[in-house]
Amino acid sequence: MTLLRLLTHSANQEFRHRVLSLTAGGTLKPRFLDRGIEVQSLDWSPGRPTPAGLWRLARMVRSQPPDLLLGWMYHANLAASFCRRWACPGVPLVWNIRHTPDDLAREKRLTAAVIRSGARFSKTVTAVVYNSRVSQRMHGALGYGGLRSEVLPNGIDLEAFRPAPEARQEFRRELGLPEDSFLLGRVARFDTMKGYPQLIRAVGGLLGGASSGAPGTATPSSGVLAAKKRSSLHLVLAGRGVEVGQGSLEAEIEAAGLKGRVHLLGERSDVPHLLAALDGFCSSSLFGEGFPNVVAEAMACGVPCVVTDVGDSARVVGTEGWVVPPGQVPALTAALGELLDKPEEERQRMGAGGRRRIADNFAAATVIPRHRDLWLRCLQGPSREMAPESCS
Repeated sequence: MTLLRLLTHSANQEFRHRVLSLTAGGTLKPRFLDRGIEVQSLDWSPGRPTPAGLWRLARMVRSQPPDLLLGWMYHANLAASFCRRWACPGVPLVWNIRHTPDDLAREKRLTAAVIRSGARFSKTVTAVVYNSRVSQRMHGALGYGGLRSEVLPNGIDLEAFRPAPEARQEFRRELGLPEDSFLLGRVARFDTMKGYPQLIRAVGGLLGGASSGAPGTATPSSGVLAAKKRSSLHLVLAGRGVEVGQGSLEAEIEAAGLKGRVHLLGERSDVPHLLAALDGFCSSSLFGEGFPNVVAEAMACGVPCVVTDVGDSARVVGTEGWVVPPGQVPALTAALGELLDKPEEERQRMGAGGRRRIADNFAAATVIPRHRDLWLRCLQGPSREMAPESCS
């Protein structure tokens, strides 16, 4: 989605984009095509490049030699380096890294090997772009270099992601819930790094400890009102693989005593509508995040957020939300309790402050031109210095 947004808003007489997808084009391919962006798919098996596949890729690049070559994420970065050597020597090459390697032991074996290999090949690229400061620092520790290194956060479309009061009633009607239901949401694919079990346990502890005063739970700010709000709490989970029939998730829900309170929606195409309907959002990631798009998108919708301190999540939230250590269920429970117990007026003020923060620091209208400026500098040669990263 970030690449789609970037190419859509930078395609003009100055730039014409062409996308080579290593695997199948996927569900986003039609969106690129609808915007006039050419997409060619190599249909490689995920994580299994072959010599024949690499040579086919090189021939595709050679058939329409680019002025500037971009790699998008680890495997494609290495593939782009191969293409430059064998299909378009001397063409400027920009790597884009969207991940934070907190611990290589947690990565898939092949992914860890690709990350390590990237440290060697990064020395030959024109520029390396990271979408988070934490990612830049961690890759530097792994030996990543490059003539230029810059942090460019993901840009958020403030028109698509905005407060929408009508979404609240419509979404609750879709779920068959009362209008006064408190909806806490999470949007992410089903993956260990996303911390779904920890979130479910935290919500279970929140409801189980609402009147017990157990350690790690927030103290209700006003007894009757807080108890009523917690009794109306529902957890909305969406993303690829987050669906009914996902055995491990359903087991966690059952163990936490949340049956009937958790809604597994699977992959959605209406994420802006979903986010705008929420009362609160939680990113429970354990590791690996770079710039958490969905946190910034929820904030742009005016939704207060609780996040774990992974990647640049804390930087995105700033003082307009809660930040807790990753994997610490009691701390997550306490922060969610504070969110839930805040009076509605205070939550609305915090939500409005969050949207202002995204508009001031991470709006697509200001971030995308910085990519364009970087591309132009790369085309002009290696002598010009990079502008300093300016987002707070």
